[in-house]
Amino acid sequence: MAGSERVEHETNSKTKFIPLSDDGPPTETSAPPPPAAGITRYHYIVLLVLLLCNVMNQGHRQLLAVLLPAGMRCLPDLDNSTVMANGDCIDIEVAQQGALIGPAFAGPFVLGGIPLAQLSDRFRRTTVLTVSLVCWSTAVLCQAFTTDVSVLLVLRMLLGAFEAGCNPSAYAILMAYWGASTRSGFAFGGYSLGVYIGFGLAYCSAGLSGPGNWRQVWMFAGIAGYCVAGLTLLIKEPPRAAKPKKEVVAATGTGLSQQPADDTTHWFRKLMGSRKYVLIVAAASSTFFARFALLGWLATFYRLEHNLPASEFGPKVGGIIMTAGAISAFSGGAVSDRFKTVSSRVNICTLSQLVPMPFWIGVLLAPSPDLSFALIFFAMITGDMYMGVSAATLQRIIDPTMAARGNQIYLASATLFGSCGPLLVGVAVQNGMDLKQILVIMCAIFFTLSGVLYNLLRIEMRDDTEIEDVPDFDNPAFGLDREGGSDGVSYTDAEMAARISKIAKYREIKASAHAAVNEAYM
Repeated sequence: MAGSERVEHETNSKTKFIPLSDDGPPTETSAPPPPAAGITRYHYIVLLVLLLCNVMNQGHRQLLAVLLPAGMRCLPDLDNSTVMANGDCIDIEVAQQGALIGPAFAGPFVLGGIPLAQLSDRFRRTTVLTVSLVCWSTAVLCQAFTTDVSVLLVLRMLLGAFEAGCNPSAYAILMAYWGASTRSGFAFGGYSLGVYIGFGLAYCSAGLSGPGNWRQVWMFAGIAGYCVAGLTLLIKEPPRAAKPKKEVVAATGTGLSQQPADDTTHWFRKLMGSRKYVLIVAAASSTFFARFALLGWLATFYRLEHNLPASEFGPKVGGIIMTAGAISAFSGGAVSDRFKTVSSRVNICTLSQLVPMPFWIGVLLAPSPDLSFALIFFAMITGDMYMGVSAATLQRIIDPTMAARGNQIYLASATLFGSCGPLLVGVAVQNGMDLKQILVIMCAIFFTLSGVLYNLLRIEMRDDTEIEDVPDFDNPAFGLDREGGSDGVSYTDAEMAARISKIAKYREIKASAHAAVNEAYM
C-alpha cells in the first residue's frame, strides 16, 4: 500500500506488520534486527552478556551488606570477644551501616542516573554500558584497600553513580533486539536472573570472607567486573527508533501509546502524566523498600540473632537465592508470554507481593536456622516472578524515543525509596528496637502496599487493546483475495467479514489516539 505506515505487532510465530490507512500523521518505527529473521544465536549472545552485566551490577552493590558482618565491620565474635584485635576491620556503627547500604548508594544512583540515561538515549548505548561497568568496577576494587568509614562512604557513592548507567542502557538494548519478538518476556526474565545470581554470589562470598581476607573478595569482584566489561564489546549497537518530526503513535502491547516529538524540556512531564507509569513506579518502590531492608540486613540478622558464622549462613543463603530466585524470575517472564493481555500478566506481579509475605515473616520468626533457610526458598520461589513481567510491562508503557530516561526514572525512584528501608532499620536498631521486630513490620506493610498498587495497575490496563488480537493485516489475501495469501490460507465469507470488522475497529482506535494527542499537546 503506497504511503502506508507500518506498526509492529506480535504473533505466535514471528513479528508481523500491520498496514494502516493513509489517514492520520505518518509514523516512524524502530528497526531492530530484522523481525522476519526471527531470534538468532546472536540474540542469545547479547542476552547472555547483558545478564553478566546485571550479575556484576547486583552483586557489587550487595557485597557490602554481606561482608560487613563477615569480618569487614568490627563486631563481637562468636565467643563475645571482638575481631578488633586482628586490626583488619573497620569500626562502623549500626546506623552508619544502614546509611552505607542504603542512601550512600541510592543518592548518587539517582543523581548520576538521569544524565547517563540521556547519554544512552543520544549516543551509543553499548559504549555507555561499557564505560559505566569499568568505572564502578574500579570503585569496587578500591574498597579492598579501605581502612576508614569515610573512604568507604565515598567509594560507595561512586559505585552508585556509575551503576546507574547499567540498567537503562541494558533495557534499551534488550528492547531493540527482543522487543519485536513474542519472547520479550523470556528475554527480560532472563536478564532479571542477574539479580539473583549476583545476590547469591555475594552471599556465597561470605563463606570465603573473615578477618583479613574480606579484602581479597573485593579485589576478585573488581577484576571480574573488568572481564565482563570486555565482553560487552561483543554487542553491536542496535538501530534505535527514529525521532518523529511531528507525533508518534506507537502500537504497543497495552494499546496505543502517544507521544509528540521528543522535547527535552517536557519529557519528565510526559512520563509523570501517565497513570500507568506512576503506578508501576510506586509499586516497584514499595516492594524495593521491603526487599532492600530484608536482603540488606539478612546477613547481619543471622550473625546476631542466630549467632552463625559467615561461613555457615553465607553459602546456604546464597545458594537458595540463586536457585529459587532465578527459577522464579525466569519462569515469571516465560509464563507471562502465555497470557493474551497485559493486564492478566500484571496479576503475576500482584500475587508475587502477597503470596511470599507470610514466608518472609516466617524466615524472621523461625526458631531454628534450618527452618529459616527453608522458608527463604519458598519466599523467593513465589515472590520474584514479578521481575521480568514488570520490566517487560514497563517497556510497553514508555515511549520508545525516551526509553532509557523512562527506565532510569523507574529504577532511580524505586532504588531511592527502597534505600530508605535499610536506613530505617539501622536507625531503629540503634535506638533500641529489635532487628527482628522492625523487619517483620516492614514486610507486612510494604509487601501489602505493593500488591495493592500492582492490582490498581492491572485495573488501569484492563481495557487496553492487545496487539496480539489484531489479525495478520499484511497478508496479501486480506481485502484482495480469499486464497493465495502469505500464509497459504483460504478465507470464508465469515472469516473475511470478521477480518474487516477487526481492522475497522483498530482504525477507529487509532483515530481516537490521534485525537487524544492533538488535545493533549497542540
